[in-house]
Amino acid sequence: MDVYDLCIATDWFCDKNFVQCLEQIAQKQGLTTYVVYPYNVNETINLVQNDLLKFTIFYDRASDSSVQFVPLYNLLSDKKTTIFQRLSLQQRASDKALMHELFVRDNINTPKTIIVPEYFNHPVIDIDRYEFAKLGRPFIIKPSLNTGAGLGVYTDGFSIEYVMNKRQEFPDDKYLIQEKVIPKEIDNRSFWFRVFYVCGEVHTTWWDNYTHRYEEISNEAIEKYRLNYLFSIMKKIYNICRLNFFSTEFALDTKGRFVAIDYVNEICDMRLQSEHYDGVPDELVQKISKNIVSYVVQKLNK
Repeated sequence: MDVYDLCIATDWFCDKNFVQCLEQIAQKQGLTTYVVYPYNVNETINLVQNDLLKFTIFYDRASDSSVQFVPLYNLLSDKKTTIFQRLSLQQRASDKALMHELFVRDNINTPKTIIVPEYFNHPVIDIDRYEFAKLGRPFIIKPSLNTGAGLGVYTDGFSIEYVMNKRQEFPDDKYLIQEKVIPKEIDNRSFWFRVFYVCGEVHTTWWDNYTHRYEEISNEAIEKYRLNYLFSIMKKIYNICRLNFFSTEFALDTKGRFVAIDYVNEICDMRLQSEHYDGVPDELVQKISKNIVSYVVQKLNK
């Protein structure tokens, strides 16, 4: 039987550089790695089923979006493989309506929000016009589950009728109607952030919500602008979602509040900035990869 320390499953060609980075760092630590792609997933399942192949830790970046990987996930779970990120937790974290309620419960600032039920079961609904007016104009409309790459998200909402029309695009999904958060502008910089939580470590970035361009936040800027809150709030969000690796958007609004904008991004886009304008800075991808490998090493040594 062939035994590998770390197995990574991916179904997206843009994951290539991130997976290579993980493998290089892991192999420098003396770990063995194996990658499952769409073309070899069935072969891998067959080998594991027949006890010809075994993995100690499984990092799954595919089963949430490609059903062909789910049998491998289930098989490895049954064989007591250590799962880096549970599929059930990812699916739970992807539910923005649920995450909104949990954030509010735990006193994490969120945009003013009205959650409306799925159109399929509730084609006619009554929205409180007083609460609706509090959202301001324009407002944001987004489905609770179907929002990958901004899918189904509208930033130009202006009426209840508009909401009624847009919620039919994903009729079996709840919708969130939210105020449009305006970030502070200080020193010619928009105070909008994307923050990564990785196995207990927190990495902060400036993030332009229009161009999606990242820039790591320096220690000097964290001190100057008093951004330390971003570190503590991410650990609080971890206690809600229980994911080892996720990101959250924040804005420092004009009232001076850090507002969690998009809750939990459960599968982070790790394209390199050197190859994609809106990618993650290469050095940060290295840091995140090292955090993940350190977690793997820790698990292997237990």
